Formats: sequence, structure tokens, C-alpha cells
Amino acid sequence: MDERLNIASICGGAVQEKVDRALEKVAKNILDPNTDAKKKRSITLKITLEPDEDDREDVKVSSEVSYTLASETGVQTQFFMYKDLESGRVTVTEHRKGEIKGQLSFSDMGVTLDKMARKEKVSQEMEAREYPEETAKSVLDFRKHG
Repeated sequence: MDERLNIASICGGAVQEKVDRALEKVAKNILDPNTDAKKKRSITLKITLEPDEDDREDVKVSSEVSYTLASETGVQTQFFMYKDLESGRVTVTEHRKGEIKGQLSFSDMGVTLDKMARKEKVSQEMEAREYPEETAKSVLDFRKHG
């Protein structure tokens, strides 16, 4: 009976399981959009065989599985730093995309999209009361409304 040894059977399949887990981690790293797609990843399987000094037919076997992943790509931003000349206080703010230095955003002023939507709705309702629909569709003769 010829029983050949293979990686899948070493240590009752534990070596194969370690390789499979490493492969899964490498695959997840490759698919992660936060990593560099061009970076190489690797999986290393090291099997060490240590023969017994007295009986060379008896060999102690150990295995190690290691892997290297691509690190996450860095992110960048820009800070504005200024010193208030009156108070001496230093302020650091993050530059938001499309923002001009010193420009205030709606959120800086305490205005939310919800508040803006409510103001727009009120404005539209007021406009509808001031100019009824039938009047808005007809031509107004300002000479008659003097």
C-alpha cells in the first residue's frame, strides 16, 4: 500500500487549513480598495524536518505559514492654522474640498439642510399667497394697479 504524504494531510490537515486562512487574508487584502493594487503579496510555507539523533527514521516536523499584505494607502488633508492676534489663541481647522480659506460653511453658521428646506418651503408658501396662481399666469397691467 503506497501512502504518499501531501500537504493537505500533514498534521491531520492543520497545515492546509493554515495555508487556506492565509490565502483568504491575502485575497481580502487584494480586494480592499484602501490598499495599493500594484503591491505584491506573498504566502510562505516553511516546513522544518528535525531527525532524531539516535533514530534517523523518526523525524520531528514543524510548519509555519506566514504572509505579507499590502499596507493601507495613506490619506491626506490640509489644515489651516492661524493665530487670533487679540486673544493669542491658535486655531487649526481642516480644509474641506472646495472650501476657500476663511470661508464659513452652512454648518459653521448652525444651518442644516433641514432648516434650509423648511425656509425654502415657507418662502414658496408666502410667494404663493402673494401671487395667486391665476394672477401669476396672466399678464399684469401695472397702469391699472397704480
